[in-house]
Amino acid sequence: MNKLSVLSLFGLLALPACQAETPANPSDRVQGGAGGGDAGAAPSGSGGGGASGTSSTPGGAAGQSGSTNVAGGGGSGGAAQAGQGGVAGVGGTGGVMDLPPIEECTGTPSVDRFTQWVASGEGTTVPATGSILVKEGEEYVGKVQLVGGGWHVIPVYIKNKFGEALDLSTSSGITLTYSATAELHVQLRSKSHWSGGNQYATTIPSTGGKKETRFFSFAEAGWKSLFGAPELSYPDTLKEGMGLVFVGDGANEVVFYGMRIDGYTPPCP
Repeated sequence: MNKLSVLSLFGLLALPACQAETPANPSDRVQGGAGGGDAGAAPSGSGGGGASGTSSTPGGAAGQSGSTNVAGGGGSGGAAQAGQGGVAGVGGTGGVMDLPPIEECTGTPSVDRFTQWVASGEGTTVPATGSILVKEGEEYVGKVQLVGGGWHVIPVYIKNKFGEALDLSTSSGITLTYSATAELHVQLRSKSHWSGGNQYATTIPSTGGKKETRFFSFAEAGWKSLFGAPELSYPDTLKEGMGLVFVGDGANEVVFYGMRIDGYTPPCP
């Protein structure tokens, strides 16, 4: 893709913008392969993460029981034990868990109290622009179809408002309940370095269209730029997290059923 096409594709909006380039190093993607995946991470205050799998053992060991409501996560494909009085933990790359209930916002659509799930207009999507929240039964989900090639950009504002940031440096990570027919990524964008594609990102694996819950640690090793080097250091980015921006470079059908940031409850409007 030449420089002119990059500028025209990602100059569509003044706010969330992402440079359309081909990822230089696909090996930076963080999920474990078929042999043995990375160790599962555990949310703050929970049991320990599961051990990494090996070439002969695809699944990691189970996490230790937690003393709080959420248990430790298993390794790649590993199971997790429940904490005292809590619910089962999430696997490092593909486990499933039931999250404690959370009160949704009233008077406005929300998914786990996040109200701003936006089709930015960058890349062809359905819906083309605006909120991707739709009601299914008694609850809302975020539903978006990424059409054709090129980069598609779906921002979620962490504090439900553009321009407001949150210090994520003490949070262990994100628990995402979703389905996707293809791989995508999520970028962590800061208030002072919002625009452009040079952002820290982690890979969101395809689920084959099935609903799954996965935990994505904020550990620095798991976040790499898809393009050039970000302007801020990763610790500085964590300190002023303004958005989780989902990006995909091909056709995909994605549904977001839930998203929790460890230690944080989003404010309702």
